[in-house]
Parts: sequence; C-alpha cells; structure tokens
Amino acid sequence: MQVSGNDSSKKRSAIKFVKLLSALILAILIPLISFVVYETHSHVGEIKQLLSIGSDNGKQILGFKGQQRYLLAFQNSAEARGTGGLIGAYAIVRIDHGRISIEQSGSNIDLINRQVLPLSMPADFVKLYGNDPAMWLNSNLSPHFPNAALIWMKLWQMQGGKKLDGVMAIDPTVVSYILRTVGPIQSADGDLVTADNVVKLTLSDMYVKYETNNLERKKALVDLLTKVFAKVQASSSVQKLHIMKALLEPYKEHRILFYSTNTKTQAAVAKTQLGGVLSRTAPNEYRAVVENVDGNKMDYYLDREIKIQDLSCSPD
Repeated sequence: MQVSGNDSSKKRSAIKFVKLLSALILAILIPLISFVVYETHSHVGEIKQLLSIGSDNGKQILGFKGQQRYLLAFQNSAEARGTGGLIGAYAIVRIDHGRISIEQSGSNIDLINRQVLPLSMPADFVKLYGNDPAMWLNSNLSPHFPNAALIWMKLWQMQGGKKLDGVMAIDPTVVSYILRTVGPIQSADGDLVTADNVVKLTLSDMYVKYETNNLERKKALVDLLTKVFAKVQASSSVQKLHIMKALLEPYKEHRILFYSTNTKTQAAVAKTQLGGVLSRTAPNEYRAVVENVDGNKMDYYLDREIKIQDLSCSPD
C-alpha cells in the first residue's frame, strides 16, 4: 500500500500533535502529582478525612447541584466561645459551580439580637446556656458547631436575610495561612498586612489603634477580610492549589468549620473535623472548652496548657 505525500504529511502532523498534547498533559500532571505526594504528605489523615465526604457531597457544597448560599462567620478568638470565638464579622457567600462571590458583608454591629432562643434546642443545651445564645455574641457558646450553625441561620432569617444553605467559620489564624500563600494586602489606612502580623493586628493592635472608635475598628476589620477574599479570587489555579494545601493545617487545628442544611451532605461532614461535632455515641471524646464570659478580649494574651493523666480506681 502506498501512502501519498499529502497523507504522509498529515500523519506526521498528527504524531507531532499527539506528542505535543502528551507533553502538555505531563507538564500539568507531574506538578500536580508532585504537589499531592510531596506537599501534603504530612496531612495524609486530614486529606483522607476530607475525601471521605465524597465527590457527590463535594459537588453539593460547591454549588454544582444548584447554587449554595452560606454564612461565613469570622470568629474573633480574642474572646473565646465554644466553637472558637465570638463573631466579629460575617459575609454571605454564594457558590455557583465552584465560583465564589460575596453578596453581603459586615461586622457584628449589623446583626440583630433576640431575647429568647430563635428555635427549639435540646433540654441539656437550654439547661447550660438558657437564652444567652439568642444574642449573636453568645450564639456559639456550645462547642457543638451544628448548634451554633442552626442558631446563626435562624437569627439571620429572622432579620430578613435570604435563605441559607449552610454555615462556614474561620478565624484570624486561617487568614494568616491564606496570606502566606497569596501574599500581603494593604489595609484601609495603609498598613501592610502579612501572614506574620494579621493575627496580632486583628486581635490586639486594632483595639489599641481604634480605642476610642470601635465602629471604625469593625469597619477596618471588614475591609481587611474583603481584600483578602478578593486576592484569593484573583489567584491563579496553581496558587489555589497551594491555598488548599495551606488550609490543611488550620483544618487540623479545628479552625475551619462547616455545616450544611443538606441532610446527606451534613451526615458526611459530621464524620470529619470540618463538622465540629461533639458525638454522643462511642467512640467519642472529652473536650476542654474555653469560654470568655467577661467579654474582655484577653484570650489573645493568654497561654494555656492542658495535661492529661490516665488514672484508675481500685476496689480499695
């Protein structure tokens, strides 16, 4: 069989194209595989946990089965609450097919308190906390994150907010890990905010700087968080991979929490650290919980140490 010059040329072009395509695929896959293998080896347990949520639930969370609207709570760990810290700022985040946008953001001054719990809670919860969690600043006294999430969503609905599909919570340390990846930002008053100073800035320095104007401090905090989010949005695909890797550490430290109103998704999330769940069934856990009941923002300055000792009792 003879091959014409034209056919031979097409064949060489096809082979050249396949080689080029293969090289391109390898150029993408090799760094990605290297990232997964070498960059995340110290977080295998966390990755395994997150993968257990499953791709179907992941699609639900990321809005591939219909857009999702979440309350993003920024917890101020200078004043400890059961889930980490009181809500200092918030954002309403919309996720549609993986694309994230902010619909609304503000400080806790925008959030309307109530006199009584906005929904029925278990008897042991009411016995411990009474109606205190009807106030946004005390709404997450319980260390069981679903309790806080349910209260937050109901309080938001009661003040006229749109229906929410879940809740996310982070703290200043999470922001520091993000900035370590995307680089510094400039605050509204010109200060350079970096991974190394953002925790001190938000939990200490801002209180000194705005000592006589707490409203301006809250505005500055919201502005800072908005700029961080904008920088994440503008980051490249490779940077986003590194952001994901960076967030494994605060995830391990229970600094990133999530709740979904989708029953199936929440059941999967609840089995991971992401859910912030205190289980009632064995094998469960004991947890040391710090609550700052004085409202003094002193937790930033305190060091804590917990010692665990295994003891047994004899019949004598």
